[in-house]
Amino acid sequence: MISGTLTILEFLVGADSYAVPLDCVREVIRPSSPEVSSEELPLLPITAAIGLNDDPTVRFNRGVVLDTVDGLLVLLVQRVVGVRNVDAGRMLNVPPFLPPRTREAVRGLLLEDDRIAVVLRPETLFMQRPVGEARG
Repeated sequence: MISGTLTILEFLVGADSYAVPLDCVREVIRPSSPEVSSEELPLLPITAAIGLNDDPTVRFNRGVVLDTVDGLLVLLVQRVVGVRNVDAGRMLNVPPFLPPRTREAVRGLLLEDDRIAVVLRPETLFMQRPVGEARG
């Protein structure tokens, strides 16, 4: 079990809460911003990153630029909630019944108050299937 404080950037897709460790976040951008086209960064919807079915009604309004060991990647999300410190010791292990792709992408689950935040492993996301263009 991990102990200590973990600083995360939390974001939403629908009512679902996700997060990444802040130390791997370079910046938050709009997917259609000039930064994306000028650097030609790979775009990855959060749904594809964790192996969920794509929902055509979801609009990805923000891109979280992640600095991974394999390079920069834009994780497409619906809304950024903000930065917060959490007790890493309260993070639960990934349930074994989840599909392998999802288990690989998820670091753990944070239970706080009445919500669950799925904390992702940015180092595994680059291996997922980036897309050419963002919707939004």
